Amino acid sequence: MSIENRHLRTLWLTALCIVAFPFTVTAAGNQPNIIVLFADDLGYGELGCQGNEEIPTPHIDKIAADGVRFTSGYVAGPNCSTYRAGLLTGRASTRFGYEINHTGALNEDPAFGLPTSEVTIAESLQDAGYTTGLIGKWHQGGTAKYHPFRHGFDEFFGFTHEGHYFVPPPYTGVTTMLRRKTLPGGGKGRWAGEKGLIYTTHMGSAEPDYDANNPIVRGGQPVEEIEYLTNALTREAVDFIDRHDDKPFFLYLSYNAVHSPLQ
Repeated sequence: MSIENRHLRTLWLTALCIVAFPFTVTAAGNQPNIIVLFADDLGYGELGCQGNEEIPTPHIDKIAADGVRFTSGYVAGPNCSTYRAGLLTGRASTRFGYEINHTGALNEDPAFGLPTSEVTIAESLQDAGYTTGLIGKWHQGGTAKYHPFRHGFDEFFGFTHEGHYFVPPPYTGVTTMLRRKTLPGGGKGRWAGEKGLIYTTHMGSAEPDYDANNPIVRGGQPVEEIEYLTNALTREAVDFIDRHDDKPFFLYLSYNAVHSPLQ
């Protein structure tokens, strides 16, 4: 699919680990379609367009070359959840008391989540006649009160907690590196097995229980997803665009890559 072929006018925006992808004028109502591509835990220096010669990132480099680059951007918070809250609301999360990056079981704490009193970009665009979709990581509350549907999104495919395995156990077809407290046989450092599994003790803790009570869902119902998660999210994004390209839409494509686990 060539997105560019549909565009009458295209603007590009890149800011640190966020790429706001194209704004296009639609035939009906002159309202631009908006796609936000979000890369999780991506350092600004890890891209070819930022001078990195070790990691090839040709598609992101092309967006940077063809568009407008903002090279003095700053995040709204120092970790996953608070930063996303700032992106979605346009406000520093400290202003509405959202300062903790909840992980693990705390995602299911009914007190944790993006306050429903805050207005998101999805809600504003929905009120303006847009069809809105979130694909990927949410991390703004894992209970019903904070579901993406209750923050302005018409469609949701992804997960609600802070991370997720890219391929579920038994990790078929991928090399997987997991953090552990102790290596097989004892000791510290790095251990590489013969079946695609690598252990490392460099952080002194085990890998978080990313998938516990954190299924991939479509809307609100769990689904079985066996495709590598980055590819699955991209598949769903292309499908969303294909189904809604006859009207103004807003798509928040929130990848969990390159966030751990490393697979």
